[in-house]
Amino acid sequence: MDSWLHVALCTHSRITVYGGPNGFNISGVGGHGQGTGSVSIIDSTLSNVAIGILTNSLPASPNIALDNTVFENVAWPVVAEGAGTIMLFENSTLWATGKGYNGSEGSSVADGVEAPGRGEGLKNDVDGKLYVRSRPQYETHNTGAFLIATTGGGCQNDATGEQASCLNMIQTFTILRRHFN
Repeated sequence: MDSWLHVALCTHSRITVYGGPNGFNISGVGGHGQGTGSVSIIDSTLSNVAIGILTNSLPASPNIALDNTVFENVAWPVVAEGAGTIMLFENSTLWATGKGYNGSEGSSVADGVEAPGRGEGLKNDVDGKLYVRSRPQYETHNTGAFLIATTGGGCQNDATGEQASCLNMIQTFTILRRHFN
């Protein structure tokens, strides 16, 4: 399969795809008929690919939400494999396919959608995209900087019972250590 990415349920933010047959291939279905559930692609750019997002036309096709996703030099932004249906022809500020709800009433959607605006506190001051923070990196820490629940915390890893109080104690210790160091 010539997919750049195959996912089950996923949110992608600030992804840049440049070149290739497909930006995202979410058309696959496993042996039990289960495939990709839903994909959200936010503040991303797909460039110089034939198909931006390849999905399928099965009854349980993936739900897709595109929020500020830009397609540059992409022949078909969203295509449903099998039916050969082009679902999206051009850039759209906010586009979705799947089940849409108005209160408790649901209907199938494959079009531009309206949503509340992005709150100012959610925007990055530099480019107006959603604020994101990278996961912490620990390259500068040695192994002694980490607590191991079973050796340093006294928790049991033998399926013999509830370990919540032990884990809570480790979390409290970690918070206090950070606060006073």
